[in-house]
Amino acid sequence: MLSRQLALEWGPSGVRSNVVSPGLIRTPLSADFYARPGVAEARAAMVPTRRVGAPPDVADAVVWLASPRASYVNGDEITVDGGLGRVLMSLVPRPGFEAAT
Repeated sequence: MLSRQLALEWGPSGVRSNVVSPGLIRTPLSADFYARPGVAEARAAMVPTRRVGAPPDVADAVVWLASPRASYVNGDEITVDGGLGRVLMSLVPRPGFEAAT
C-alpha cells in the first residue's frame, strides 16, 4: 500500500513506485536448506516453470522496472515466482470445485 500511495502522490512529479515480490529464490543464504536431499527437486516440481529461481531472475525484473521500457508502470507489484502463486489456489480444498477425474 505504501508503494501505491507513493505512486499516487508522487506520480505527477515523475516519480514511479513499484514492488518486486520474489518467490522461491535460491541464494547463498538458503544454500544449507537446498542442500538437504530432495528439497530443491520438491520445490521445483511445485513451480510451473519447474525450477527454483535465482537472484538474476529478480534482478532482471528490477532492471526492467528501472528502465524506460517500464516508464508507464507505476504503483504495481511484479511477482517473480515462476508462476507458483497461480497454482497455490489449486492446492486448497474447495467443496464443489474438485477436479474432474
